[in-house]
Amino acid sequence: MPTRPLSRLTVSLYAAAFVCLLAGARPATTARRPIPDVRGTWTGTYTADAGFSGTVDVVISTQRGSHFTGTLADDGGTPLPLTGTITAARRYKSTARTPGYVSKKTGTLSTDGNTISGRYTDRPGGRGDFIINRVP
Repeated sequence: MPTRPLSRLTVSLYAAAFVCLLAGARPATTARRPIPDVRGTWTGTYTADAGFSGTVDVVISTQRGSHFTGTLADDGGTPLPLTGTITAARRYKSTARTPGYVSKKTGTLSTDGNTISGRYTDRPGGRGDFIINRVP
């Protein structure tokens, strides 16, 4: 049995149906992810690119939306004022500073919300990795 070629109208209808099907496959709106709550006490370690390591203690005392404040102490030293942000995508950034010293950390909060890991830089020039865990 010979086959008939499809008319232009039929091809156009199939194309329109396919486009409608694809358009319907996407959600009309995207759900907004909440900002994670990072308040609390965190403790962990850092490893400098220069080869030495030490301890890190962070206390995040206040959080308003994505912005937080608290303190940071390396190697059991004096706690420094800390400010930072956490995004809905779990991206962490913080800065601790005193005259002559600045420590910046960027990293990612784990999906369970209990670990932050990433990189740090400080002035006068150090850099390396860090990992901190939420203290229950």
